[in-house]
Amino acid sequence: MANDRRTMKKWTRLAVVSLLAGSIAAGTSGMAQASPLPSGYAPGQQSAPQITETPKDSLALNRPALDVQVSGTSTLLMSSGPQTMGITLPGTPESNAKAKKKGLPAALQTGQALNKKLYKGTGDPLLSTTLPHAALTSYKTTAGTQTLITIDSAAAATEYRFPLNLPQGSSAAIQSDGSVSIKDSTGLFLGGYSAPWAIDADGTTIPSTFTVEGNTLIQQVEFTTTTSFPVTADPSSVWGWAVCVATVGINIVPWGAGAKIAAKLITRFGSVKRGIEIIYRAYHAAYGTGAKWAAAMAASGGLFAQIVGIDDVKNACFS
Repeated sequence: MANDRRTMKKWTRLAVVSLLAGSIAAGTSGMAQASPLPSGYAPGQQSAPQITETPKDSLALNRPALDVQVSGTSTLLMSSGPQTMGITLPGTPESNAKAKKKGLPAALQTGQALNKKLYKGTGDPLLSTTLPHAALTSYKTTAGTQTLITIDSAAAATEYRFPLNLPQGSSAAIQSDGSVSIKDSTGLFLGGYSAPWAIDADGTTIPSTFTVEGNTLIQQVEFTTTTSFPVTADPSSVWGWAVCVATVGINIVPWGAGAKIAAKLITRFGSVKRGIEIIYRAYHAAYGTGAKWAAAMAASGGLFAQIVGIDDVKNACFS
C-alpha cells in the first residue's frame, strides 16, 4: 500500500512537469522541453520514466546576441537573432554633432551612460545628424538604441520622421501607453519603441507623441516660443527580444531553479513567453532604475524579483 502511494506521488509530479513543459512549448518558440512520457506508461509501474533535458551549455551556444551597426549612411541596423530592424535618422550625417543635455535628468540618459563604459568615458555616439536648429545623436543601449534630439530654438521643426526598415511581413503600431510595438504577420512581438519624452532646459516636460505612417515613425515635440531651449527629445528602441526570449528558454523551464517561476508565470499569464513579454515591455517603457523596477513588479504581480534572481535572464532581458 505504501509503495502504491509513493508511485502515485511520482506519477503526480511527472504529470505536473509534463503539463508545464507543454504550456511552455505552446507559448515559447525554441524553448528546451522535457521529453514526453513513454507510450504505455501507467501509474502502477514501479519505475518512473526519465525526463531528459538538453544541456544548458549547448543551448547557450545558439543564443542570439544584440548587435547594432551603422550602415555607412544615416541608418542604424539592429540585429537580434534572425530579425534585423533599421532606423534612418533625419538630417545630414555630422561626425562632430553631440547631444546637449541641459535640464535632462540623468535617469533618461540610458544610451549615454552605457557608452561611457563602452568607449572608456568618451560617450561617443554611434551616429549623428544635423537639421536646421536641431541635431540628433544615437547611442547603443543594452536593449537597442537611444537617439537624443537636441532642439535649439522655436525655429526648429516640431516633427521628426524616422523611416523604419522592418523585417518582412512585420508592422509597427501605436500602443495605448504611447509606445510603438513591432509585430510579425502572426502577431509575434519583435521589438518596438518606448513611449517618447521631451524635456526643456529647465527640466520641464514638453508634450511629445509618436504616430506611425506606413513604415515611418514620427515624433512630434510640442514646444512653443516661450519654451526654455535647448529641448531634448528621445526615441529609444527596444530590439533585444530575441536575445531575451532565447535566454528565458534556457533558464525558466520545468526543471531546476526555474521550475517554480515557470509554474507561476503559466498560472498568471497562460505561458512563460507571454508573461515575460508583458514584464519586458513594462520594464523597458519606464525610465530610471526605480521606475523600471516598480513597473516590472506591478506587471508581474511581484514575480519580477524572482525572475531577475536568475543572472542570465536579468542580463539578457532587464539590464
